[in-house]
Amino acid sequence: MAACSGKVEQHTERRGVIYSPSWPLNYPAGMNCSWNIQGDKGDVITISFRNFDLEESGKCAGDWLLLGPTWREEYRVCGSLIPPPFISTRGHVWLHFHSASASSGQAQGFRLSYIRGECREIPQTRPRLFRWLCEETRLRSGLRTAEIIQSLFSFLRLGVTAADSKAAATTAELSE
Repeated sequence: MAACSGKVEQHTERRGVIYSPSWPLNYPAGMNCSWNIQGDKGDVITISFRNFDLEESGKCAGDWLLLGPTWREEYRVCGSLIPPPFISTRGHVWLHFHSASASSGQAQGFRLSYIRGECREIPQTRPRLFRWLCEETRLRSGLRTAEIIQSLFSFLRLGVTAADSKAAATTAELSE
């Protein structure tokens, strides 16, 4: 558990999987774990949650997972609903998992996969969705990542099928 020993666990592979501590068993209380997914300049990184079960607390104050292009808060998630895919256009993503010392130890944690790549590598499975993501990324390159994510989530809510979302989460190879 290098990610939980006070050191950041680095991931530079094009694809990978990250687990919470003790996965698939329940995660322990009092954990702080950090990961950095580092791509090349121009890479877009898509994170898809396969399993997600963190203890629920008001405003994610107890146990949480933080995702963003920097250490400052961008996207904090908790609870048991699987979050939508997280997409970073900055070529890297920081992840930080925290379980409070008062956690009950009754939640399993998370398992996520990531993929990084370039927009010109649009897969043939859902070309319209990926072209939209790439164009939206180019148009909004001056905006904060949180604003881009909000825009993408709005798009996903407007009638994109579960198959489109799954394809975006599993086969995306995007870039600016």
